[in-house]
Amino acid sequence: MIRRPPRSTLSSSSAASDVYKRQLSSIAVIFSKIDEDNDGLMSFPELLAAYYPYCSSREIDQFVSKYDKPVKKQVAEVRQLTEEQEEELEGVMRLFDQNADGELDPKEMAYYCANLGIGDETIAEWFKEYDTDQNGTLSLAEFKEFFRREWDS
Repeated sequence: MIRRPPRSTLSSSSAASDVYKRQLSSIAVIFSKIDEDNDGLMSFPELLAAYYPYCSSREIDQFVSKYDKPVKKQVAEVRQLTEEQEEELEGVMRLFDQNADGELDPKEMAYYCANLGIGDETIAEWFKEYDTDQNGTLSLAEFKEFFRREWDS
């Protein structure tokens, strides 16, 4: 995309020469003729229309669609944990769960994350995102979901 010269440039300080001002004014007029939708940007089809004034809109659209293929949207595949990974996470959960209540609280998580350089702010963000029942702890299912998503990123 090409942007239209800012209007403030057209009426800039008195130090600018009259020739410079006329040139900028001419460029702005040409740009406004090319910018058919008046959005302040010159799109590729608008530029093609300026270069090839005898082409119809249909011909320009055909050219653009032929040579400027749309980007294919990639659908992110949701990763599923294997049975082995789920068993390993259950073991990690039992290890982290110091009071053996089946839930992991931020202090229990911080105990193991401190050696990895993961601070309390990051842990708080994790709990905010993955503690879906908002009881202040991660259940086994929430813990598994946490690792499933974090492994993907």
